[in-house]
Amino acid sequence: MFNQAHAQKYTEARRKSHRPFVTRLLPGILPKTLLGRSLLIVMTPLVLLQVISTWFFYETHWQTLTKRLTASVAGDIGLVIYMLQQTEQHKHNHILAAAEELTDLRFAIISGQILPISLMPTRSNPVDNQLGRYLENITHRAFLIDSRSLEKEVEVRLEMEKPNGVLQVFIPRRRLFSSTTYVFILWMIGSSVVLFTVATIFMRRQTKPVGQLAYAAEEYGKGRDYNDFQISGASEVQKVGLAFRRMRDRIKRQTVQRVEMLAGVSHDLRTPLTRMRLQLAMIPETASVHSLLQDIDEMTRMIDGYLAFARGEGTEKARMINLSRLIDSVIENCKRQHQDIDSAIHENIILPIRPDAMRRCLSNLLDNARCYASKSWVQAFLLRHVAHIIIDDNGPGIPAEQRQNVFKPFFRLAQDVPNNHHMGLGLTIARDIVHNHGGQLELLKSPQGGLRVHIKLPI
Repeated sequence: MFNQAHAQKYTEARRKSHRPFVTRLLPGILPKTLLGRSLLIVMTPLVLLQVISTWFFYETHWQTLTKRLTASVAGDIGLVIYMLQQTEQHKHNHILAAAEELTDLRFAIISGQILPISLMPTRSNPVDNQLGRYLENITHRAFLIDSRSLEKEVEVRLEMEKPNGVLQVFIPRRRLFSSTTYVFILWMIGSSVVLFTVATIFMRRQTKPVGQLAYAAEEYGKGRDYNDFQISGASEVQKVGLAFRRMRDRIKRQTVQRVEMLAGVSHDLRTPLTRMRLQLAMIPETASVHSLLQDIDEMTRMIDGYLAFARGEGTEKARMINLSRLIDSVIENCKRQHQDIDSAIHENIILPIRPDAMRRCLSNLLDNARCYASKSWVQAFLLRHVAHIIIDDNGPGIPAEQRQNVFKPFFRLAQDVPNNHHMGLGLTIARDIVHNHGGQLELLKSPQGGLRVHIKLPI
């Protein structure tokens, strides 16, 4: 049988197995935001297209063009060598001058030299390889290609028998390299940048309504109305925004109806209770009459608890409040009721809250501490954009297994102190108020021996 740990592992494994393959393969590389993932979806095919186009260009156009250019240069050199071999030596200068004018190559003859065997042939790049192959096929001579020493020219040296020496050929790089290669690369990079910019602008406009919707939902979860939310974007996003707005209006309407219903019920119940109290006041006081009066008092407190519970979910508007001053005022009010409280409140903790509801929350918590403990400690500070309120007492505390049950309405512990007139709604109201502010309320073991209430309110 599966225990709870095995069930959690099984559920986590199934959840991971249903994730997309790419997400499982590259968990730390994929962007987290919708904008980043949308741009990745748009740009990945574009990058692949550019890579394929570049490879196709290199394999076809660039290599073909390089072959033709190097073949043309090798043919001109071979023609010059042939003419030098077929004419007298006194005509060589005239032939070289005519070849320079017609072929855009520079020629020079170094008499009496030979090429070092250790340097033949030298080929440092694909163009040199192509030129070397054509020179081998056309001239059938030892040669040396130097494409590094000169910036604008490539030097070729070939051994000659007639005249005896080395023929130097200086080839302009424009005759071996086509500028269309660089134009093509710059065009691809430029077009990619333009497309990426346009895609970013359009994707940002498409994802902006999603971010606004998320912000509106978060603000509403914190109990703050975000009235600037506008329905925009794609039709699917507009449907989600419209559904959110309708949901928000339904929740508000239900909350108002609940408060009004409880207020009406309480008013209807107070009338017969008041009439019963008046009738009992006219009867001589006996044990039965005293018991009935206690029942009426308990029913009155229950009605007041219902109203307090309803007001905790009321329609009070949130506004920027100095939480430090609000906590100080609540503590001063409790001290006037002879409650022993030590406080350490940081100054100027300002955040949007419902002041009346938060005052009711803190008053309920300190009132509970007064009933169960002889002394309380209150701390308030700001940490990482979260306001923390900690209330400790030295009472009996709450057992760990009962810390969730005490949030249930009208739930009371078996070890409640005598003459405790609370109806079991204090912690329920307090947690609802904190949750309506988008915060958290936790019950922990206090270092003072009793209960610790830890409230976290996001800024």
